[in-house]
Amino acid sequence: MSALACTHCGGSLPPSAATAPVTCSYCGTTSVPAPRVVERVVERIVVAAPPPSPGEARLRCPRCATGMPERPIGPGVAAGCTSCGGLWLDTAVVERLRAVHDGALEAELARPFGAVFVAGPTPNRHAAISCPVCGGPTRRLEIVDTIHGVDVCDAHGTWFDRHELRAFIEAETAARAGDVTPEDMQAAGVGGFFARLFRRGPRGG
Repeated sequence: MSALACTHCGGSLPPSAATAPVTCSYCGTTSVPAPRVVERVVERIVVAAPPPSPGEARLRCPRCATGMPERPIGPGVAAGCTSCGGLWLDTAVVERLRAVHDGALEAELARPFGAVFVAGPTPNRHAAISCPVCGGPTRRLEIVDTIHGVDVCDAHGTWFDRHELRAFIEAETAARAGDVTPEDMQAAGVGGFFARLFRRGPRGG
């Protein structure tokens, strides 16, 4: 450490002058220590949300927000709600069900994801819901000749409330058999994806 000197006369100052005001014994000038420059280094830590642990639900039920267990099914993935009994199927699975009768796939879908405990009031099946994958809005499509409808995210999949998958499969089987014709769908004003199976229906409250 270098010697401290009075800024007025240059006389030596005691070591305490580095941290506190002192009076020079030679000329009587009071010296004040220079301000200390403290450099602070701040490290920014970004903490990412950890991936789901094994067995932890990745998706939430769009009706009751319960975590839904998933499993690979046929060409894609399905997730089932153990609270309200709803079922989420990704687009690949829905396309397979529309294209052909696949008994093995239908049997696998009938296998429960766990014990379903329905508690509280029945969810309003006509209420708008969001896609459990992207959180975007879904569109409501009524199943022809039934009281049922499904909620579709064009990018990720389709939501079936409890017991609606059976109505879906039966309607698709009828469509493939010719019971529901393209002319019927055209008369209902429907085209594009699900044109052979669905007609649009108003969303109730």
